[in-house]
Amino acid sequence: MQKPFDLQKALAGAPVVTRDGRRVIGLVLLPAKGEFPLAGMVEGDENIYTWKKTGGFLRSSTCSFDLFLDVPVVQKTVLGRLNFPTLKEMKEADLHI
Repeated sequence: MQKPFDLQKALAGAPVVTRDGRRVIGLVLLPAKGEFPLAGMVEGDENIYTWKKTGGFLRSSTCSFDLFLDVPVVQKTVLGRLNFPTLKEMKEADLHI
Protein backbone atom coordinates (compact mmCIF):
# COMPACT_ATOMS: atom_id res chain seq x y z
CA MET A 1 0.00 0.00 0.00
CA GLN A 2 1.30 3.45 -0.85
CA LYS A 3 0.96 6.61 1.23
CA PRO A 4 1.79 10.14 0.12
CA PHE A 5 5.49 10.94 0.14
CA ASP A 6 6.85 12.46 3.36
CA LEU A 7 10.40 13.80 3.05
CA GLN A 8 11.24 13.59 6.77
CA LYS A 9 10.00 9.99 7.09
CA ALA A 10 11.82 8.98 3.90
CA LEU A 11 15.11 10.49 5.09
CA ALA A 12 14.60 8.78 8.48
CA GLY A 13 14.56 5.41 6.72
CA ALA A 14 10.92 4.71 5.85
CA PRO A 15 10.69 2.51 2.74
CA VAL A 16 10.09 4.51 -0.44
CA VAL A 17 8.65 3.26 -3.74
CA THR A 18 7.79 4.77 -7.08
CA ARG A 19 4.21 5.27 -8.21
CA ASP A 20 4.47 1.97 -10.11
CA GLY A 21 5.68 0.12 -6.99
CA ARG A 22 9.43 -0.19 -7.55
CA ARG A 23 11.66 0.17 -4.50
CA VAL A 24 13.85 3.28 -4.27
CA ILE A 25 17.37 2.61 -2.98
CA GLY A 26 19.77 5.06 -1.33
CA LEU A 27 17.53 8.13 -1.32
CA VAL A 28 19.53 11.19 -0.21
CA LEU A 29 18.94 14.92 0.05
CA LEU A 30 21.76 16.68 -1.79
CA PRO A 31 23.04 20.09 -0.66
CA ALA A 32 21.91 21.51 -3.99
CA LYS A 33 19.69 24.56 -4.42
CA GLY A 34 18.01 23.30 -7.56
CA GLU A 35 14.44 22.14 -7.99
CA PHE A 36 15.38 18.44 -7.75
CA PRO A 37 17.60 17.96 -4.66
CA LEU A 38 16.66 14.33 -3.91
CA ALA A 39 18.68 11.57 -5.56
CA GLY A 40 18.48 7.81 -5.53
CA MET A 41 18.27 4.64 -7.56
CA VAL A 42 15.18 2.71 -8.61
CA GLU A 43 15.09 -1.07 -8.24
CA GLY A 44 15.95 -2.82 -11.50
CA ASP A 45 17.69 0.23 -12.96
CA GLU A 46 21.35 1.27 -12.80
CA ASN A 47 20.72 5.00 -13.29
CA ILE A 48 20.63 7.66 -10.59
CA TYR A 49 17.46 9.76 -10.62
CA THR A 50 16.52 13.06 -8.99
CA TRP A 51 13.23 14.26 -7.49
CA LYS A 52 11.68 17.37 -5.99
CA LYS A 53 11.37 17.57 -2.19
CA THR A 54 7.69 16.72 -2.65
CA GLY A 55 8.65 13.42 -4.30
CA GLY A 56 7.62 14.57 -7.76
CA PHE A 57 9.72 13.43 -10.70
CA LEU A 58 8.45 15.93 -13.26
CA ARG A 59 7.82 19.65 -12.89
CA SER A 60 4.07 19.61 -13.47
CA SER A 61 2.43 16.26 -14.20
CA THR A 62 2.34 12.88 -12.51
CA CYS A 63 4.76 10.16 -13.53
CA SER A 64 5.45 6.50 -12.75
CA PHE A 65 8.68 7.68 -11.05
CA ASP A 66 6.89 9.88 -8.46
CA LEU A 67 7.76 8.87 -4.89
CA PHE A 68 5.50 7.38 -2.22
CA LEU A 69 6.01 5.83 1.19
CA ASP A 70 5.61 2.06 1.14
CA VAL A 71 3.37 0.80 3.92
CA PRO A 72 3.34 -2.98 4.34
CA VAL A 73 -0.11 -4.52 4.32
CA VAL A 74 -0.78 -6.77 7.28
CA GLN A 75 -3.23 -9.50 6.47
CA LYS A 76 -5.48 -10.69 9.22
CA THR A 77 -6.38 -14.34 9.19
CA VAL A 78 -9.35 -15.55 11.13
CA LEU A 79 -9.12 -19.18 12.06
CA GLY A 80 -12.31 -21.09 12.35
CA ARG A 81 -12.94 -23.77 14.93
CA LEU A 82 -10.70 -26.73 14.28
CA ASN A 83 -12.41 -30.09 14.50
CA PHE A 84 -10.01 -32.59 16.00
CA PRO A 85 -11.25 -36.11 16.66
CA THR A 86 -11.98 -36.99 20.25
CA LEU A 87 -10.05 -39.68 22.04
CA LYS A 88 -13.08 -41.98 21.75
CA GLU A 89 -13.33 -41.38 17.98
CA MET A 90 -9.62 -42.09 17.56
CA LYS A 91 -9.94 -45.39 19.45
CA GLU A 92 -12.99 -46.36 17.42
CA ALA A 93 -11.04 -45.66 14.22
CA ASP A 94 -8.23 -47.84 15.58
CA LEU A 95 -5.76 -44.99 15.49
CA HIS A 96 -2.65 -45.48 17.57
CA ILE A 97 -2.34 -42.77 20.16
